[in-house]
Order: sequence, then structure tokens, then C-alpha cells
Amino acid sequence: MGLLEGETIVVTGSGRGLGRAYVLACAREGASVVVNDVDGEEAQTVADEARSLGAAVLVSTADVGDREQVEAMMDAAVRSFGSIDGLVNNAAVYDIVDVGQIPAGVPERALRVNVLGPVLCTEAAVPHLRRRGGSIVNITSGAQCGMPRLSVYGATKGAVASLTYAWATELEPDGIRVNAISPTAGTRMVTASVAQGLAGIDAATPPEDIAPVVVYLLSDRSAAVTGQVLRFDRGALSVMAHPHVREPMIRCDTWTVDDVAHAVDELRPAFMGAGVVVA
Repeated sequence: MGLLEGETIVVTGSGRGLGRAYVLACAREGASVVVNDVDGEEAQTVADEARSLGAAVLVSTADVGDREQVEAMMDAAVRSFGSIDGLVNNAAVYDIVDVGQIPAGVPERALRVNVLGPVLCTEAAVPHLRRRGGSIVNITSGAQCGMPRLSVYGATKGAVASLTYAWATELEPDGIRVNAISPTAGTRMVTASVAQGLAGIDAATPPEDIAPVVVYLLSDRSAAVTGQVLRFDRGALSVMAHPHVREPMIRCDTWTVDDVAHAVDELRPAFMGAGVVVA
């Protein structure tokens, strides 16, 4: 019996790459799957692959940035399979841009798909997940730590990490776990990065190698895990640290500019170095 036997999993942006790998891994573990992608032909191809593995499949071309389309997708999943037990917020757009030369429309599109998309999908899925608990897996990126030419993309993924932490706390009483994975793999997105000379990018790891992490987070095997961002990079699994205020804290009764300057000099050893690249 598979780890996801009898469960329904919605995977957004799953017409290729990592999303495709997540769908097929869930299908192998016995789940019914919703294959979502705005490219209907690619979604159908993945759906056919999942059916060949014995899975029940629903194809959706819903735009994750459109509330009505997202709600219709979730309702269709429940009508088809009776429940929603897991959601993988994978759909994203990716632009390599230089600060000062960001084309018009790029930030708006990134925010719509990469941030509004997970918000709308989660909003629509939570009422169904609350019926018997479940799991939400967000897909973030090491670019959230700051990477040249990926400022817009990284900012959206930082937002996804923040949503993960907040939703995990808020939804824990309902038995809904919320985690994220920060993966690097040989996808079309990463190939474009390598071609443009971005450092620290791993194009060697097959998407299929990362899929078990998502299956784990969707399954009962991770029942005690919530509010975490797991990093998978070059075959190594680690945990990305939560944002936090670093010690020491310097106090002053009345602050002047000189006081701030002296305090910052004392705090300098606690600085995180600029130029640290995490793909």
C-alpha cells in the first residue's frame, strides 16, 4: 500500500520539470492527482503518464493567480475524488534581471504567480483540508537568501517562506501541516540560469531525486513536522533557518547618530556577509 493511498493531491505548475516529478511520485504512492498547468498540452501529457501508473487524474488549466479559476479547480477535485488531502504550491515564473533594468511587467507577473498563486490556492484548499487534516507543501528557493540577478524571483520566494511559517502556526490547530522545500534540479529554469552564467546553480540533480522529499512531507511519515523549509541541494538535505533577531542587543536611553554608529560597530561581528550566494 502506498504512502498516499486514497488521498487526493493537487500539484500546481505540474506540466513539466519538478511539478511533473511530484505528480508521478504521488501517483506511484497511490494518490489521486490534480495536474495543474496553464499549458494544457503539457498537463495532459503528465496526466497520461500518471494514469499509466494506475492513478486517477484530473487535469486543470486554472491560472493560479485567478481566484475564480482556483476555486473551481479545488471544487472539481472534491467532486471527482471526494476530498483534498494535500496541496503542492509549485507553480512559479522565473526571470533573470539586472537591478535598474527590470522590464515593465516582470515584478507584477512574478508577484501574481509566485505569491498570489500560493495564497489563492491555499485559501481555496483549506476549507477542504480542515475536514480531516492534511498537508501543504510550498516550493521556495535558495534565492530567497539573496542572489544577484534573481532579486525579484528571490523576493517572491522569501514571501513564500514567510507564508509557510505563518500558515504552519495558524493551521496547526486544524491538523494541517505546512512546510516548504527549497530544491535545485536540472530543470528548464535552471538550465537557463546556467546558460546565463549564474554561479552556484546545480543543473545535475534530476527532478525525480527531489520528489521523495515532497512525498514525505505530504504523507503521515511527517506528522510531527510543520513550519519547516527543507533544502535539497546536490543530493544533500538540510534545514533553512527561520528568520530571527541576532544577539547581542545594545540598549541606550536616548539614541543619537553617534550612539547608533558605535552600536553598529559593536554589532558588526553579527553581520551576515553581503555577496553570499545560495542558489
